[in-house]
Amino acid sequence: MIDESLIECLKNKHGKYDFNQLIEFMKASNIVFKDRKLKSAAGIATYDCIYVDSTSFDFRFPDFMVYFIILHEMAHYKRLHKYGKHHFIKELSNENYDNLFEHVIGEEILADRYASRVFYKLNNEVFPKHYTQCLDNPKKKEDYRYRIQFFFGKIKNNEETYDNLFKEFIIEN
Repeated sequence: MIDESLIECLKNKHGKYDFNQLIEFMKASNIVFKDRKLKSAAGIATYDCIYVDSTSFDFRFPDFMVYFIILHEMAHYKRLHKYGKHHFIKELSNENYDNLFEHVIGEEILADRYASRVFYKLNNEVFPKHYTQCLDNPKKKEDYRYRIQFFFGKIKNNEETYDNLFKEFIIEN
């Protein structure tokens, strides 16, 4: 299920990229997509669904980035379901900051690679690598450290704490 407001937002994209094809890909995934206003993010994957802030799409991101963001979050969702919510709760509860950081970096790199690969399949065009997070670049990787601090020491192997932490990103339900 995809919120109708998100479908309408994507259908209103008139450019080089086939957003109808992306919508069909989203529907075929059987992932629930909820259009919500978010803090500090355009999309967030949780175990239950993917939250997307379509209000940020028209003024913050060009069309190819909107496409990529959705695919990137789909990768996170698929990994959550492949390894299980409790695996990620454990990983995000790591008391060693460097180990937590390396886990998150690895997940982000995988999500960028998945999104780039699927972007190519759906558009027959290579997604420009410099528009990904480029976390294989040591400087970009180090610049990413501040984002991890938000999670560090908060989840503590507790599912309710994990769920509530992600709810903090949602402005409107």
